[in-house]
Amino acid sequence: MSRRLLVLAFDGLDWALLQQLAADGQLPVFARLMAEGSSAALALPAPHGAAVHWASVATGLAADRHGICGALMCRADGLLLAPPSAADLQGAPFWQRVWAAGGVARVAGWPATLATPGDLPRGSCVVADGFQQPEHAVHQGWPLAPQAVMPAAERPTVREARLHPDHVGADTLTALLGDLPSAAQAALAPAARQLLARWASVHNLGVHWAGQTDGWALLALRFDGWPAWAAALAAQGLAQPAVLAPWCRYLDLMLGRYLSLLGGDGHLLLLTQTDAPPPSFDTEVGAETLTGLASSSPTYRLAGLGGLLLAGPGVAAGALALPVSGLAVHGQVLALLGLSADQLPPVLMPVLMPAAAWQDDDATTADWLRAHAVPAADLRAMRARARAQQAANLIGWAAARAAQGDCEDAADALRQALGLLPGDKVLRLLLAQARVEAGLAPPGSAPDDDSLTADLLAGLAAFAARDWAAAAVPLARLVAAAAPRPLAALAAGWLGRAELALGDAAAAEPHLAAALHEEAANAPLWLAWHQASLALGRPAEAARGLALARALLPGLGTLAYRHP
Repeated sequence: MSRRLLVLAFDGLDWALLQQLAADGQLPVFARLMAEGSSAALALPAPHGAAVHWASVATGLAADRHGICGALMCRADGLLLAPPSAADLQGAPFWQRVWAAGGVARVAGWPATLATPGDLPRGSCVVADGFQQPEHAVHQGWPLAPQAVMPAAERPTVREARLHPDHVGADTLTALLGDLPSAAQAALAPAARQLLARWASVHNLGVHWAGQTDGWALLALRFDGWPAWAAALAAQGLAQPAVLAPWCRYLDLMLGRYLSLLGGDGHLLLLTQTDAPPPSFDTEVGAETLTGLASSSPTYRLAGLGGLLLAGPGVAAGALALPVSGLAVHGQVLALLGLSADQLPPVLMPVLMPAAAWQDDDATTADWLRAHAVPAADLRAMRARARAQQAANLIGWAAARAAQGDCEDAADALRQALGLLPGDKVLRLLLAQARVEAGLAPPGSAPDDDSLTADLLAGLAAFAARDWAAAAVPLARLVAAAAPRPLAALAAGWLGRAELALGDAAAAEPHLAAALHEEAANAPLWLAWHQASLALGRPAEAARGLALARALLPGLGTLAYRHP
């Protein structure tokens, strides 16, 4: 292959913040790439989380097809939990497609790459996610797992690239934290060292690879740690653009280094995703926010939205004006490398743990642990964690199916999850929503339901019966009751849709906005926003809402999606 592509993926990085800082002249390299290349909002399909998002980007498949439904997977024993490995990924990521074509591809820090098969084309390499994160506070306690680097001959190179947090210099910290009060600097120093070490470890390896002139076709690098840093800042009350700007300038320097190594014939694809609670500030770019809504509207910046920037020879400036689905990135990567896409694999239902795993016979389980050389532990706690994780993965799979428009499958998976965690009220509400979306009656209230849960279930039941006025009463009561944010957002979304069905777009708009502020990657809510914007005479916002709905629900053009 004569073409070269560098893919940089950043966890949790606020796309609107990058745009704002570029517009202010603080990110010259990023601003130049924005002007010369194409950029867009990136709509990443549910379920939300870095491992799931990047697996979807790499394979072009939603979680119901590629099989990664959460940050942890239950191993076949039904007791042990571990991050997803290469064996768990059911679809072929773009680096495997390069290998199949005989090209050289190198990957670092990407989820679901541990234990990648070792028969890679000469020059190719995979360094699994986790190599950039020390397990202990001292350098000697930072092992490099045997299966983390393939081929094994690359282990010395990886060791040389890694930077331990304890080795981050004081001058570097001062450059990143120098404008903060001394007390805040002291409190934030450990988290700052962690983030810088993670980014630098991946960057050092990427620079080494990019500088090699051995005909490589693809480098895919993933930088994690930003959500933890943003959370540390928020805990200090410092989550604001001025504090985050130095880190974005560091990213800009990294981009400049990569461009110098790529030369004029390489392509660069920058991706960001969001899956954590946002910083407590708002950013705007011109008259538009992250999703392109007018500045008078709330800013949407939560799970499932990110950004995409593509630059290089032949890329038309500004060609990607509308939001892009994360599932489309795989095909774009293959097209840039001159490869064709595969047919979609079948939908895969998560494999439930063996029934024996749920037995309360500790003696039987202890026999299993001895047979598999697993140290004895608190078996009851292990079973509870495994059961909760299996339920979480079923919920993730259900979210993926709902995002593809198959709400009946989603409801079936949620029913299985509720069987694992029968007392979970949130699960009952998720199941009720899925049933309503599928056109089925939701389950009724249980005797132990609190008033908030009962109101939401009553509103959903009336909504399912298409009695919009009756649905609005308990939902409005729930919104007015200042319920916990997730519950209030659920109610606000359904209330807005009911009000829209009643023909009151003005009343629906603030409720839809409140729901989208909590869950921005929700296709039905964007469809409702589209309709409300049309009714209120805002065609630009209506077009953006429809574009986001289509990016989040690729089959929207052919599916008869239920919406009042």
